[in-house]
Amino acid sequence: METAYLMSKQLINEKCKSNDPVYPMMVTAFSLLLYKYKDNVDIVKNVFRNTNIYINTKSVREILQDEEIDVVSFNEKENVIEKGGVNTTYGLSSNGNYYLFGDDDFIKEKDNSFVVCTSACSKVMLLNTFIHEFNHLIKSYIEVSSDNDIFSYTTRNGLSYYRCSYNKKKDILYEATFFETFDEVINTIQTTEMLQNIEILDSFCEKEIKEYLDSLDKDEISYDFGYNLCVKVFRPLWSNDYFRSLVEDNALVGNIDVIGEEFDKILGKNSFIRFTDLLDNLDDLDNSKHNYFRTMIVKNKINDMINEYNKRTNFIYTK
Repeated sequence: METAYLMSKQLINEKCKSNDPVYPMMVTAFSLLLYKYKDNVDIVKNVFRNTNIYINTKSVREILQDEEIDVVSFNEKENVIEKGGVNTTYGLSSNGNYYLFGDDDFIKEKDNSFVVCTSACSKVMLLNTFIHEFNHLIKSYIEVSSDNDIFSYTTRNGLSYYRCSYNKKKDILYEATFFETFDEVINTIQTTEMLQNIEILDSFCEKEIKEYLDSLDKDEISYDFGYNLCVKVFRPLWSNDYFRSLVEDNALVGNIDVIGEEFDKILGKNSFIRFTDLLDNLDDLDNSKHNYFRTMIVKNKINDMINEYNKRTNFIYTK
């Protein structure tokens, strides 16, 4: 961790002065990110250097407007990202990849990635959101290899994939997102785990950073911010070292097919698709705040799959 801390200070100094109010938060965040991705520090550094960071006391919507950033899925009335968790009220990110439709094909464009965070929240929430968004960008750094043709393209956000295709004959644009809740739940848990390493950082950091760490709510550090019901249901599977290693060994390169194939070997053909679809359904039901019985049915189906997976991989979950 000490090596990650020293690297973080050096890195943050490229964009932020030590007297900046967000400096301690950013040094802390990247100490934790560099520590987690210690085998891929160049990726973490490159993501930071190629990301525009916007943090102030305004709302996320206001920051987007001020910086003239267009986010199609942003719901201005509710001030949240469509299909997003609690973090999206306080921050969001984009890897800067987008496509424009020309006369007869999709044209890829590339901007700097960005992270937007409002500081109008608790210190822990800001730190959590900042790490959550950068974790997305780090896991999206290596671009996806796809069967793109002139009438379709695929992009990824971590382990989540977005597919867009155009039917020229019918003049219809098709869009679909896959594994979104699966990716967000994992990202949420990983963020919580990184924050729990603050105790290691606190044991040797310098005064200015230690004062910041001492100001954080120690109970809040252990909270999972966002996707609460899905995260709670998912944790017994994430605690399984076999499954966790499978995911983390493939997350940086986006090998969702490898994860799915291994999952299917344990539970049977198409089990992974069924499992991730159930997670999407559970998140939709949780956000809608109604249909208790339907929610319990979906939750129990997920629990049954996780219990069977853990049983077949000889893992016993204990809280």
